[in-house]
Amino acid sequence: MNIKKFRLKKKLSQKKLVEKLNVSQQTVAKWENQKGFPRSEVLPKLAAILNCRIEDLYK
Repeated sequence: MNIKKFRLKKKLSQKKLVEKLNVSQQTVAKWENQKGFPRSEVLPKLAAILNCRIEDLYK
């Protein structure tokens, strides 16, 4: 997943993303390190925050 790429492009810290999604920092770190993936119900909000399409996160 390209969550980190889009997060950095938006100049958004992991901490800010955690606050916006109401998930733990460890959860976001797992997503960014490919050790876990967001649940389907989180993807639309994540894409909206990162200003991209859900499909873009998987490219």
